[in-house]
Amino acid sequence: PCQPTTSTFNILLRALAEAARRSNEAAFEAESYLGIMIDHHENSGWYTKPNTRSYSHVLTAFANTGAPFASGKVDGILSQMKDIHETEKENYEVEFGVPYNALNPQANLRQIVTPDSYAYAAAISAHANSGGKDSTEKAYALLMEIIEGKQDYAVADNVVFSSTINALARFASKKGIPSQRFKAAQRAENLLWTMIEASKDQAVSQEEKESDEIPKDDIISANYDDDEEEEMVEEKQKSKNGEGFAANVITYNTVLNAWAKSDVRESAPAAEALLQRMLEDCMNDKTAVHPDSISFNTVINAWARFHIYDPNAPQKAEDLMNFMYEIYHSGRLDESVKPDAKTYTSVINAWARGGDGKDNARNARRLLDSMLYKYDAGEDDMKPNIVSFTAVLNAAVNCPPQDQSVESVSDEDAFDLEIDEREGPYGIALRTYDELWNDSYGLRLKADHFTFAAMLQVISIHTAANSGERRQFVERIFEDACSAGQVSSFVIRALQEACPSKDLLARILGSPKLADSIQSVNELPRDWSRHIGREKRFRFLDNRKRRRNGNQRKKHRN
Repeated sequence: PCQPTTSTFNILLRALAEAARRSNEAAFEAESYLGIMIDHHENSGWYTKPNTRSYSHVLTAFANTGAPFASGKVDGILSQMKDIHETEKENYEVEFGVPYNALNPQANLRQIVTPDSYAYAAAISAHANSGGKDSTEKAYALLMEIIEGKQDYAVADNVVFSSTINALARFASKKGIPSQRFKAAQRAENLLWTMIEASKDQAVSQEEKESDEIPKDDIISANYDDDEEEEMVEEKQKSKNGEGFAANVITYNTVLNAWAKSDVRESAPAAEALLQRMLEDCMNDKTAVHPDSISFNTVINAWARFHIYDPNAPQKAEDLMNFMYEIYHSGRLDESVKPDAKTYTSVINAWARGGDGKDNARNARRLLDSMLYKYDAGEDDMKPNIVSFTAVLNAAVNCPPQDQSVESVSDEDAFDLEIDEREGPYGIALRTYDELWNDSYGLRLKADHFTFAAMLQVISIHTAANSGERRQFVERIFEDACSAGQVSSFVIRALQEACPSKDLLARILGSPKLADSIQSVNELPRDWSRHIGREKRFRFLDNRKRRRNGNQRKKHRN
């Protein structure tokens, strides 16, 4: 009779591991099939005994769910693999009279289940993705288990190091106690240097002892299709040759991102220090890792987030962008360090968040104008996106209110003024919004709900509460948001703050009841929010939080 084999089941397990990215049930189904494989092998004599890849696929499946329960699941599966390995290792030595070589499976007469580096990497990723309270400690402990030689079947290779660094970077970017975020980012960088030193030691070791290339036929190919087998052979050969183990620019960028998003007092300086070390190393050694635009953009983003600690953070972000141009034009590094639209947008965002507030909008708009000029001149990688425009509006939000000449005109003339007459933060915001809405530059960009919310905040801050202009602009911006299908909870909260009276709010929303206690945009005409995602934060209002923030703003104004 036609019977499935381990290879057949592994194809299915691999597919379920991928499907687990979209459905948690796929991971449990993979675990169930692992049990079926064992049952058919032990009770029916089928050739379905799970091998190392079978277990690794199930580990990967749970890692791909990103769910909190994944952490406990992978601990159990990895522990099961260890127990099976120890039992089978003893049986192997009895059967063949020699110890089993776990670090070089191809040297054995047959292979047994081994929790190898791939299994550890999958378990580490599962802890990282689960977001559990102790997930980072568990991921780090697994790496230390390998580094400290507590077992003889896995080596700390590029995959394991990268998985752990990624786990630490994820934790560093999450909300929590600052000291823990700092610890995670610092650990990530320490592991980076450990990884680099280990790579150097491995390279020296390989020079002293040349080894033969791993024959393709010796790799367990039953678990993979041809493409995967080729990839596995290549990775194993690289590892054996001392290649593929060294940190690459992605590894560095992961650590830079850990510092950038840790939002601690050391974050931006630490990120820039690491970037400067990368630059020094590659200037002195052509084989060293070169930073790319992502490296610089990440550090610029670190400065953008650092405004709470340093009022000069926006200028430092812009200085770093100018340094990118300096390096690029000098020819010391290739085009990968040339500033692009993401670079400019990050600096615009820095001005939107920080600075003294007085010139934030002007500086942000200056950079947007530079992007528009460069894009029009043929630099395609300088095309602004919706974030670029919205960041200019946010810069105006963070500028203190100024006397605006536009406040003295009638409602009918408000939209007919020349832009030059209102070039304070408010005028800059109006010009930026109008250009975006009218697609003045042919960019084909569409304002999103963040844009409308920001513009409503601009109106709330920079117009007199009882002016006809406030009422007219509030209605216009909200009508624009409705027609674009971009009314989110953010837009409603900004509308509530901008409306000078409950009567106006009731008229705009079409109901006094909604004006008094709207809980969700789902209560509004569906067409108004047709382009808003299903995420709760975009559709539901936290009115308690809004009232609390409103009280804080009142205290600030007083």
